[in-house]
Amino acid sequence: MDKRWNSYSLEEVARLVSGRTPEREQKEYYASQGTPWVKIENLNQGFITHTAEYLSEKGREKVNLVPENSVLFSIVGTVGKVGIAARELATNQQIVSLIFDETRVLPLFGYYCLRYHAREICKLSNQTTMALISRKTLGQYRIMVPDRLEEQQEIVQKLQKFEEYAKKKEKTREKISRYDSVLFQKMFCDEILYHEKLTVREFLREPVFGGSKRREELGAEQPGIDSGEFEKPYLTEREGKKTGVQDSFGEKAPEADQVQEGDILLRNGKMILVRDQKTPRYIDRSILCIRTRENQLLPEVLYAYLSLPGIREKLYTHRKAGDTRKRPIRAGELGKMKLPYFTWEKQKEYETFHKKIRQIQHSLDQEILCAWKTFSGISRMLMNGYEEAEPLEEKIEASDEKKTQVNITEDAGKNGQEQIETAHLILAVLAGWCPRNERAGEYYQRRQEIFRRAQPYFQPAALSFVTRKGQQDYLLERDFLAYHSEKLSQEWDSPLELLRKILKQAEMEEITDAHLAFHGETGICTESDWEMEVVLTMAKDAWKLLAEFSGYHRCAFLL
Repeated sequence: MDKRWNSYSLEEVARLVSGRTPEREQKEYYASQGTPWVKIENLNQGFITHTAEYLSEKGREKVNLVPENSVLFSIVGTVGKVGIAARELATNQQIVSLIFDETRVLPLFGYYCLRYHAREICKLSNQTTMALISRKTLGQYRIMVPDRLEEQQEIVQKLQKFEEYAKKKEKTREKISRYDSVLFQKMFCDEILYHEKLTVREFLREPVFGGSKRREELGAEQPGIDSGEFEKPYLTEREGKKTGVQDSFGEKAPEADQVQEGDILLRNGKMILVRDQKTPRYIDRSILCIRTRENQLLPEVLYAYLSLPGIREKLYTHRKAGDTRKRPIRAGELGKMKLPYFTWEKQKEYETFHKKIRQIQHSLDQEILCAWKTFSGISRMLMNGYEEAEPLEEKIEASDEKKTQVNITEDAGKNGQEQIETAHLILAVLAGWCPRNERAGEYYQRRQEIFRRAQPYFQPAALSFVTRKGQQDYLLERDFLAYHSEKLSQEWDSPLELLRKILKQAEMEEITDAHLAFHGETGICTESDWEMEVVLTMAKDAWKLLAEFSGYHRCAFLL
């Protein structure tokens, strides 16, 4: 892959266009068909063709139109959602459109680049009340771009390949979900058509209610329900995230706002069923909570009923006749909705089948999670100028032809263990240190090539030096290029000087070993997952790289 990458601010390679909202009172500005008008909920990491609202010819004159292939980025509220225009369209003021100069940056490369950097860009937002990033701040954000458009296209094609695999798994899961819906309709067809209908509230432990706090008022001490979690049918312990931008705004949310096992949560027409929830989570004002009465109505049954196409439309409906805008159903309206009477025996039978479907869905969820993690890992490498990782076995076999074989005999004993510990110390310095000059990018790339021999999707998280008193830990911080310890990098201009100090402490037995923690394909891993021979070969190459960046590059032929 061509190594010529340059750093540009977004405003250097793209024209940033703010969105607008035509006056709502002027109904002639809106239409059932016409120019798509994009809002944040329409940004779902993909091409945008259709939207919930459209603009008429008169409405088009009141907005800033953007052309096909414009990249859309949300800057207010949920900052960092990304989409790409599949046709000419307009957006509201919560979205900025980036029209890339296609002689310098391909639109799809810009799209994937913004997806990769979205989390870092979010950190620039003002979150005192509502997350917000200005168009100017977004325009000043810098990205790394290869000079050759052919190289950009290669990166795009590789990312598309991995993304398509993940989306294929998601489509399979959607099919399984449809099977669940079909099963429900077949089992309860007679009840839905002929049974007496009662109001929903007659089957509830308490009236439908919403949270007492706004989302931003929950604070970091009280984990809320993130809007992205409503994209899945279940809320589980694994998906728990802390929602809130500061410690608190006055009083904490009451215990009544804490979700419970079996709760059905509703937000803007999207539902989620609470499962396996042990960590306290709290709902905010934008969420309605439904709690069924035990031994009368199973949460799974009510969830399936409310998911039926004709019923779900009522959960997020038009405000009034002739108004294209929609609003979520209110608590009182939901309580008055009609619900057929389902026999308890049939509900339990459905629960049995539903659990089997849920097990299949859980397995697919794990596959989807793994697929998107792989996509993220590939994005991280390609957006930093690294080639696509080869399979581990092929990488090791290929490198074996170019390296000196390291033989560890059975009687090496203590000497062999000392070599491994020394190798760990060298690799720890390699991972924790970085130059503070223009050669940082080169160092990161060559360091990554070394680590990829053992872990193709290596993403370091922390390193520890084992001492007689315990462990000395260093979290590895991330900048826009790679990972390093800011403390080690600031205190030591030369990595060999840092290594010399550590080896001296090792000789005095003040330091006995070093450990690396990293994000691998299967979660958090350590250097113990690597083959011994590979570790020693990596350490040998690491020694050469550290020597070069310590000013001994003219002595490289001696190493």
